[in-house]
Amino acid sequence: MARCFWSFAVSCRLAALFLCLTAWKTAPASAQGTQIGPGTNPASFVGIEEKLNAQVPLDLTFRDETAKTVPLKAYFRDKPVLLNLIFYKCGGTCSLQLNAMAATLRRIRWSAGKEFTVVTVSINLEETPQLAQAKKKAYLALYGRPGADRGWHFLTGDQAAIQRLAETVGFRYAFDLESERFKHTTAVVVLTPQGRISRYVRGLEYAPSALRLAVAEASFVTLGTVSDRALLYLAPFNRSTGRYELAFERVLWPAVLVLALSLGAFMFVLLRHERQKVAEEASDVLPHTPLSNG
Repeated sequence: MARCFWSFAVSCRLAALFLCLTAWKTAPASAQGTQIGPGTNPASFVGIEEKLNAQVPLDLTFRDETAKTVPLKAYFRDKPVLLNLIFYKCGGTCSLQLNAMAATLRRIRWSAGKEFTVVTVSINLEETPQLAQAKKKAYLALYGRPGADRGWHFLTGDQAAIQRLAETVGFRYAFDLESERFKHTTAVVVLTPQGRISRYVRGLEYAPSALRLAVAEASFVTLGTVSDRALLYLAPFNRSTGRYELAFERVLWPAVLVLALSLGAFMFVLLRHERQKVAEEASDVLPHTPLSNG
């Protein structure tokens, strides 16, 4: 009887230990939204669902790099906003995306804090403002533009705010229980000054021209030159390729119009020249009549 009781007690302790370990392992994940286990294909849970013109909820609150609670609307005033969702402890695609953003933004003549704002949000609710501050310091140094500290913000938040923001912009991610890391894709969401989704720029590398045109487009073309406006008309954004590409139907009609006007001007000049030539030849043929003295 004593042996049975001892065996039962040991079994209970082992079961309790197993439950504690399981709870400790899954507790962080349970607070991170969608979870995927071993052997699960992340592609079913990860991706970008474009929601153009959707309104981002500006009443959401996050913590900035100083641990101050700020509403999202604090970053939406009179400038387009570049939004990206990552997590700061990621040493893979997140770092590559931030590196690519800093490198691309350096090649654009506009500056964060002047013509546009950048907002980077962590999808990991366990990350702290101190970690966000360290990331901001590192990437401001890499960006190297004066005044950018007022234009590039690194935020952290709670699960409700993170999930609602991600759902609004169509950013689908999951927490992998096996690797204990987030699975996600990369994209920059370009927002209007009013907080509406204007464009998605996908990938890990961004062409400066594409990012500049996306910012100009989100500003309702108040930014940019006349050539930028013409280029946005002739080369609209192609959602299937994720690039600004020439639309031949838009190029064709202006080309036909220019050709027709050029041809018309040429014919006008040619006919005018011929008329002058005929008039001159006619005056040479007419007999000269001497003046009479009366």
